[in-house]
Amino acid sequence: MNAQSWTGTEAAVAIHGVPRPQWVATTTWADSDRDVVWKAEETTLAPAPAVSTTADITTDPRLPDRWWAELHAALGALANHTTERIALEQAHLTRRIQEVYGTGIDTHVPAKDWVCAHGDLGYANVTGPELTLLDWESWGMAPRGWDAACLWSASLGVPEVAEHVRVRFDDVLSTRAGRLCQLLLCANVARATKRTGTTPPIGPVMTETADVLIAELGLSS
Repeated sequence: MNAQSWTGTEAAVAIHGVPRPQWVATTTWADSDRDVVWKAEETTLAPAPAVSTTADITTDPRLPDRWWAELHAALGALANHTTERIALEQAHLTRRIQEVYGTGIDTHVPAKDWVCAHGDLGYANVTGPELTLLDWESWGMAPRGWDAACLWSASLGVPEVAEHVRVRFDDVLSTRAGRLCQLLLCANVARATKRTGTTPPIGPVMTETADVLIAELGLSS
C-alpha cells in the first residue's frame, strides 16, 4: 500500500484556490480472497470531461486562452501551499539525470525552489473547456516548474501546443529548477530508449532539448 497515494485525495481538502473536485467521503474494505484492500472515494462531479484519455496528446485540444490563464493561476496558487508530502525527491532527480548525462551536472535544488505541485499533470488529469484538476494521489513538494515540465512533455506530440506551454509557463520553466525538471523528463525518455532499443516519436526533440538544457545549466551554475 502506497500511503501517500492512499490519502492524496483526502489530504487535498487543505488546498484552496485550485479548481478540483471536492472530496465527500471514503470507504475501504478488505478482500481476503484477493489479499487486497479496496478503497472507493466519492467527490463532487467535474464540470467537464478530461481533455484526453491519456496523459499525452497527439492532436490539438484547442483549449481557449482563458483555460490556459486559469491553469497558470491554479498552479501558482498551488505552489504557495505548504505540505510535508513529497511529489518528487531530490535523490530521484539527481540519480536519474546523472545516470544518463553524467555526474558533472549540478542537480541540487535549493530549499527556496521547492514548491507544492500536483505531481502528475497530464491531459488525462485536467478537464476542459472548464478547468478542473483531477487525480490528487501524487501531490506534494517538487522543484519549481515540475508540473509545467510534465505538461510540456505531454504536449510534444503537438509541437505548437508544446511551444505554447513553454511560452505560457516560461516564468517557471526558465528557472534553474524548471530546467532540471525538463532535463529529468529528457533523461527518462533516453533511459527508456536505451532499455527497450526503441526510439519514441518524441525521442529526437528530447535529445535536442537535453543538449540545450545542459548548456544552459552550465552557464547558470
